[in-house]
Amino acid sequence: MSDAIQQLLTEIASLEQAIAALAALPAMREPLEVQLAEKRQRLAALQVQSGGVNLGVGNTIDKIDDLFGGDKVLRDKITQNFFGGAPGEDGAKLLGDYLDALAGDCDQLRLSRLVGKRQKGSERNAAPELKLQDVYTSLTIDAQFVVYRRQHTVAYTQKLLKRLKLAERSPNVSEPEHVRILRIGTSPQLQSDGVKRIPLVFSELLAQWDNRTPDSSLADIAPDTVLELLFVRPQLATEAIRQCQRDKTTRLVLLGEPGSGKSTVLRYLALLLAQRIRGATVNIPGWTADDAPVPLLVPLGSVAAKLAEHNGNADKALWGALEDVLDGSQGLRAGLRRFLQPALRDGGVLLLCDGLDELPAISSDEPAAPMRRDQLASGPRAKVARAIQRLATNTKARVVVTSRVLPYRADSAWQLSEDEGWGDRTIQPLAFGQVRTFVAGWYRALAASDTTLQQAQADERAAALIAELEQNDRLRPLAESPLLLTMLALLHANTDGNIPRDRTRLYDECVQLLLERWELVRTPGNERRSRLQELLAQLPGLELDKLRDNIHRLAYKAHSEPPGDDGRGLIDHDTLSGQLLGFFNRLNSANAGANVATFLEIVREEAGLLVARDDETAYTFPHLTFEEFLAACYLAEHKDMSQLAYAHWQGDDRERGRTALLLMAGRLRQKGQKDVERDGVPWLKRLVAPKVRTGTVTQQRRDALLAALSYAEMGGRAALSTSELDLVGEVEAPLRAAIVDLLGHTDLAIPTADRIAAARVLAELGDLR
Repeated sequence: MSDAIQQLLTEIASLEQAIAALAALPAMREPLEVQLAEKRQRLAALQVQSGGVNLGVGNTIDKIDDLFGGDKVLRDKITQNFFGGAPGEDGAKLLGDYLDALAGDCDQLRLSRLVGKRQKGSERNAAPELKLQDVYTSLTIDAQFVVYRRQHTVAYTQKLLKRLKLAERSPNVSEPEHVRILRIGTSPQLQSDGVKRIPLVFSELLAQWDNRTPDSSLADIAPDTVLELLFVRPQLATEAIRQCQRDKTTRLVLLGEPGSGKSTVLRYLALLLAQRIRGATVNIPGWTADDAPVPLLVPLGSVAAKLAEHNGNADKALWGALEDVLDGSQGLRAGLRRFLQPALRDGGVLLLCDGLDELPAISSDEPAAPMRRDQLASGPRAKVARAIQRLATNTKARVVVTSRVLPYRADSAWQLSEDEGWGDRTIQPLAFGQVRTFVAGWYRALAASDTTLQQAQADERAAALIAELEQNDRLRPLAESPLLLTMLALLHANTDGNIPRDRTRLYDECVQLLLERWELVRTPGNERRSRLQELLAQLPGLELDKLRDNIHRLAYKAHSEPPGDDGRGLIDHDTLSGQLLGFFNRLNSANAGANVATFLEIVREEAGLLVARDDETAYTFPHLTFEEFLAACYLAEHKDMSQLAYAHWQGDDRERGRTALLLMAGRLRQKGQKDVERDGVPWLKRLVAPKVRTGTVTQQRRDALLAALSYAEMGGRAALSTSELDLVGEVEAPLRAAIVDLLGHTDLAIPTADRIAAARVLAELGDLR
């Protein structure tokens, strides 16, 4: 054992003793726990580097002591809770093989199916070979964790706040573990004791993360007033899983939007538990050091196929899926399944059931819509949910189930109720502190795996990407999704350290990554051809561009509908199915209905470009950004583009359509010079050509503004000067005159920011006055 490892072991032991002595003092214990976590992570890294712990395939185990790295507490727990006290001659070896395979699979970032080459002729794959553990960023849920709760006077509180520098503990700056959000108020006990009552405005004060200092809010309160002072932070998903397991009758449903990281949380937790059992000193947020149930990661989508094998018996289908997980794809660990019953009975297993919503809501032989209540109650999703409930009730199994939010909320048929011991939590969008952590970890790992990228250069690129995301209001919503943030990081890494500044190209690259090149391998060991590849192979006349045309049309339909609370439009199931059915019928598809179902699976489950709403009777796009861009693609390809686009600009909802119209102009530029000449120039002419108009003066000025912004989106003079048209006479002269008129009059309907944008275009054109 190296001196460094021995020193760390000594320091860890001392810290553990100190933390145990401070069990009743959480405020004093917390900084020591942070140090302990850091030292454990450092120890794990040193152990792996030195060969002291082998987490890969091929580690030979001769006896159960070797499985746990000599940790007697873990050895006794696993022996009793998983093996039922009798591991037998080969039990430890089989479990070790399983944990090695699980750790190896879960640590894959699963970018391997992203095809494409880096720019500038490099032959490296566009997707780097990174590990999940290198880039994982703690995900949070819709609950808070109280770090500190005390009663202090205003005078002491002001001193405390100055010392803590809360601005550095903001969710927009720090990792969630280190976030400190201040809450100040009065407690009923204090008030009943006759202590000065704080004005109502301070009864629940959440410190704002801006240029003000939190203590300035207390300036008007008497210094001797006693406050109830709390510091909270977001609760981590791993903490929520452990918290629900402390009560053996409580299980967790972990909900999240598409791409929110539900599956990643399960894989990360399974990885850490596998490493811990195999002897590495691993910190798992919210988990005690001696807690290590054997993780079984079960893709629930695989249970659907087993329902047919077992004549619809969901209990047998679920049990078969659990045995398959233990056996492995080739059945080489088949002897391990005999320990499954005692392990479940004695609480030695953590079941990580991923993707309840991926099970069909109704049987395949039932009509798809409208779905009746009896169909839902007897469908695969409801059957498997009830089987999971029975398994949890009849054993001491610890269970976590993941699902997308809306499908889970849509019907009680497949919900796991609180009355039966279940709680649910929802993964939250990434705060910018999490974005910072991910980007820094991404480039740090990239530098370690790419010999052409130096660490200093990687740090510069990480800082540039963070600044770009922070300053670009259009990108920040995308960065709140772990999946889309990964897309942005991939684009940044493959464009010499820059996200395309042309937002049309940026959005198009993201759509292509999601639809064409991003294919997650959701089931361990599953190397099958993607559903998109299968669909294209089945229909020789089908091309990806034709499939995208359907998505563009759907986006335009959604964007033309009245918006919901978040600005996105809904596409009802019948409209969606009817359009797709007509499309596949025109291709002379022999099984158009099945093709529709496959295509919906592709855009909904693999690409994440459609999100089911309201029990899958309606759909929406995951972000308004994608709806706007894809609707713009539809407009840019329409034969009556100018007329169709202008109809949106004339309506009362013109501002909602403005972004899509400008993206349409950018899309024309992206498609090429001929498209700009054929469609873009007539669009500009329509907006600014001197002619008798029926619109109001204000409408004409709005037209001039849109023309100026569209001209800029098309690339301006630099993009148009190579064409054969009379650029000055046909475009620039009338555009210049329209902008001059716009700027020469005060019109409250044209905001100052828009007038400035138009003035910038006039500067490029040249103000002849």
